[in-house]
Parts: sequence; C-alpha cells; structure tokens
Amino acid sequence: LQINNGLKMEVIITQEGRIFRPLQFSRPDTDAVALIRSSAIGSISAISPYRYALYRMHEYVNSIENDRAPVRAAIDEALAVNWTTSSPVERSALFNISAVLSLLDGDVARAQREIETTKSIIESTHSVITGFIMNDAFINILSGNLEEARANTERALVSSGRAIPIRGFGAYLQIQRGLLAWAEGNLKDALSMMRAAQAADPSNRNARIYVAWLQHLMSGATGRFDPLSVPEHPARVTVVPQLMSSALLLDPRTREISRAPASMNRH
Repeated sequence: LQINNGLKMEVIITQEGRIFRPLQFSRPDTDAVALIRSSAIGSISAISPYRYALYRMHEYVNSIENDRAPVRAAIDEALAVNWTTSSPVERSALFNISAVLSLLDGDVARAQREIETTKSIIESTHSVITGFIMNDAFINILSGNLEEARANTERALVSSGRAIPIRGFGAYLQIQRGLLAWAEGNLKDALSMMRAAQAADPSNRNARIYVAWLQHLMSGATGRFDPLSVPEHPARVTVVPQLMSSALLLDPRTREISRAPASMNRH
C-alpha cells in the first residue's frame, strides 16, 4: 500500500491452533523489494524467534554484517519470549548459539552458563545435542578440563549417529581432537588430526589454518602466527554459527580465542 511518499505492507500470520496475527511493516520510500525482504524477515522473527536469531548470527559470523549489537539484541529478544508455550528444541538451540556469541564477546563465564542451560533442556533433538556437546568440549579445552573435553568429544560422535548430520561434522570432530592433543602438548598427534580434518573437508579453512599453525610451531619459527596468512580454498563453505570450533580459533596452550576468518566469497 502507498502511504504518502512511502510504502506499507500488511501481513497476517496464520498458524494451526493459534489466532491470526496481523503485522505491519513500512518504509519511508518506494523500494518495494526492500520492504518485502524486511517484511519476510520480520514475519519469520514473529513465527520462529530462533530462526531469526540464527539468521542474524549467520550474517555476522560470515562477515555479511559487521555489527555484533543487533545479533545480541536478536538473541536476547528471542530468549525473552514466553517459551512455556513454544518449542524446547528452539529454546535449547537458541542458548547454544548465544553461547557461541558469548565466546565471540569474550565472556567465557556466560558461555559456560548458557551451555549448562542448554544441557538441562532434555527434550532437545540429537542434532542440537550433538552441537552443544561439541561446544561443551570446546569450552572444556578452553578451561583446561581435558578429560571432560575428551569424554564430550566422544559423546558428540555417538550422538551424531542418531542425528541429521551437521555440515562438515567429521572435519570438526577431528579439529576438536587435534585441539585436545595440542592442549596436552602433543603437537605431532595434533598435526596428524588436523591433517585428517583437512582431508575430510578440504574447504574447511579452520583445519587448513591449524595445519599451518602447527607446522609453524614445530618448525621453531619465531614470531606470532597469522591465521590470515593461510589462503582461502576456492570452494570454501560458510562458517557454521552453531559450532564454536567453526566460528572461533583456539590456541589451546595459551587459551586464547579469536574469531575465525570468514570467507571473502559472500555471494
């Protein structure tokens, strides 16, 4: 609808067993395509807060969006929904991506609390369970709890057999094992596992970075290793926002974390 010099779009959401939900979206100009896009995103945020939050998280970790604040706002708003009438699967998945963002914020304590909350929602699905167990193992390595990290990594492997496969799971499992060996000071085994991760998925840039990083350390080279010095794979897949081992790089000896480089091929 044209209103003065702008446009307005009226949307009615219908869901089985629920009353109709009228929504309105507007723009101060006549860019109808932009209005339809924002209306679609706004409607999804009303129907499925988790999927909207995941969309914002995906845009951020893949460097399509550079501002972290709207991502945190989307996640926090979704967590504020009355989940007593909504899906516990979505709620557990939401806490999981919130924990990933918390680590990107440098708030390890919050990430640990959110993973614990996710684990307490027992109605979740195996694909979500596999993801947050992998993330629990990542935090275990970051915290120096290596025995628990090993146990959680193997639990993730068992859980993955009952789930819809996480994209690139085999490579990320090997990365997790490589980080554990690295944390224990066994650089030779760590390198072998990172190479196995790279063989499992040559487009996994994190695996290729860790291989180059470990080779740098084992060569006795001086100076700090630069992850951006590792060239991209031409067919590199996007960062998986639900997995810490995808969205983050970890130096298990110093326990420093940094954001994993996103693909420059954004289209």
